[in-house]
Amino acid sequence: MNKKTKYSAAGEVGDVRVRRTSWGRIKITLGKAPISAWFGMFVVACYAFVAIFAPLLAPFGEAEIFAKADLPWAWHDGNAKHFFGTDQIGRDTLSRLIYG
Repeated sequence: MNKKTKYSAAGEVGDVRVRRTSWGRIKITLGKAPISAWFGMFVVACYAFVAIFAPLLAPFGEAEIFAKADLPWAWHDGNAKHFFGTDQIGRDTLSRLIYG
């Protein structure tokens, strides 16, 4: 992990050891990672993004209950307002999925 150069900081010719930083070692290790590791890191990053920005991504609050007049039956497919439909007590399924 050490490199030798022929120049010192004082301008004299000599051997100087240059050590890699921890970030440099991490960068080299990640560069050798297989595709499956990169895919796994991408999936984890997507989950983290959705978890952090859930209030901005979800169309409704996680516990918001809608009036019965607005709702399709719980076993019906979703519609434009409730993409994944609602549960038995009127909560939006997509919002609950995003919030976890």
